[in-house]
Amino acid sequence: MLDSVAFCRLLATGSRLARWSCALGWLCRCATPAPEAARPDPTGEAASRHRVDVDSHAVGLTDAKGRQHGSQSAAQAQTGATGFTTPDASTSAAEHPSDAADRDEAAALPPGVEPGELSIEHVPGHRNIYVVQGRATTRRALVYLPGMCGNILAMQSFSRELSARVTIVGLLGDTPCGNGRYKWSRNVPFIHERIQTALEHVKQQRGDRLDTEQVIAFGYSQGATRAQALAEAYPERYPWVVMGSAPVRPSADKLSQTRSVLLLLGSEEPERLMYDGEAALTAAGRRVRLMTLPGAFHGQYGTQGAEVVADGLDWLLAHDH
Repeated sequence: MLDSVAFCRLLATGSRLARWSCALGWLCRCATPAPEAARPDPTGEAASRHRVDVDSHAVGLTDAKGRQHGSQSAAQAQTGATGFTTPDASTSAAEHPSDAADRDEAAALPPGVEPGELSIEHVPGHRNIYVVQGRATTRRALVYLPGMCGNILAMQSFSRELSARVTIVGLLGDTPCGNGRYKWSRNVPFIHERIQTALEHVKQQRGDRLDTEQVIAFGYSQGATRAQALAEAYPERYPWVVMGSAPVRPSADKLSQTRSVLLLLGSEEPERLMYDGEAALTAAGRRVRLMTLPGAFHGQYGTQGAEVVADGLDWLLAHDH
């Protein structure tokens, strides 16, 4: 006769005899322990991934059919008091794969500078800026310009992924929309001045570990038109341009001195302007690439925004490493 220990070993092998016997209640006191309770998710949304509404006046989460969920005030969005769940910005307690590397590299940065984490910084004489610090090993800066009256926090859709490559500095527009958000004027020199002031502020934070002379201009929607205008007016300062869902055709003339141009377009958006722009840039001999954001309507980065933007950025800088 098997004793309890021997029978438990037999049960672990998946033996038919053991399973039948256990079904009859024989020696089933050796049943396997209950699984460990799952770690609670502080938001209850770790299993879901929502798109961020970038440009709409209503602040909230949208599903694939454009329905809004969890809406909140624009004032909350601009102060960072949000409950957004963005692609690849997991709310679970599990450690992100890059956390260990971030901790090691953070030691080379001044105290308080945390790679991959969003901070809202006060710049004297200017509006607050939204900063996601890059790792100590990168000095490249990316300036993010949101769309007209858009949600600047949409940059969280990809900021964590990009922190291994760049430091992101997000700016609000210079003209109030009247709902707590902002849009861009046509005063390109003033926008450039604001960008330079913001970059110098972040450079000091990083102990001078930031290149402020040549930066990536990343604009979404109306912000994309301003990124193009900056590259035209100051080509030596903005040699790389990212235009997301631009409302105008990207111009080969205005981007004639850029090194590389990345175009982003939601798969559910009208295609003509961006495809025509890609064709014109290619015909002019410019280095250009058009990438699609799967499942994204205008004002969204889609469910794979982080991966697409990161791959696009690697391509953008491929000739400059």
